[in-house]
Amino acid sequence: MVGLVVIVAFCLYTAFAVFVARRVGRLAKSRLGQNALVASVLVVLYLAPIADGIYGYFVLQHLCATEAKTEVLKPIRLPPEYFNSDGSPTFVDKEFRRVNWKFLRAELEIKRYETLNYQIQSLDRVQSTLVNFRTNEVMARHSDFYYRGGWLQYNGAGMGKSVCLARPSFDEVILGSGTKK
Repeated sequence: MVGLVVIVAFCLYTAFAVFVARRVGRLAKSRLGQNALVASVLVVLYLAPIADGIYGYFVLQHLCATEAKTEVLKPIRLPPEYFNSDGSPTFVDKEFRRVNWKFLRAELEIKRYETLNYQIQSLDRVQSTLVNFRTNEVMARHSDFYYRGGWLQYNGAGMGKSVCLARPSFDEVILGSGTKK
């Protein structure tokens, strides 16, 4: 049933686009000018519903290349009680090999700041900071971008929906430092 509605809507929109293109095409004096004007109007009418999704996707890719990053501002040193006698960390979840942040709660804290509609509609920037809980010093800063897509929706996601996660993640920063105080 939904497919039939989509097909009918597409046919009606195509009829509307051809009608408008022919009306605008009459403004040209030559036959070649009319054809060029009709073709350009049809292209504009077909790209209009998805243009914001295409533009937003390219803006996201630019931001991913230029601003999505992790900056380590200070060395991250953990007290010896966070390590086993063999030097392996106790705060790593063995099953998933990820940092279990519950164990580090007394030492480190992640604060998140979300900027909605960073540059265009549906584009969000999420900045996270890794803060030393005791001294309140910022140890690392991390920027991610989330694009929910254009206004044309398909299965709940907008056209061009994508995510840009900065590397390395805070888990990788903690596991990479692995140093004791």
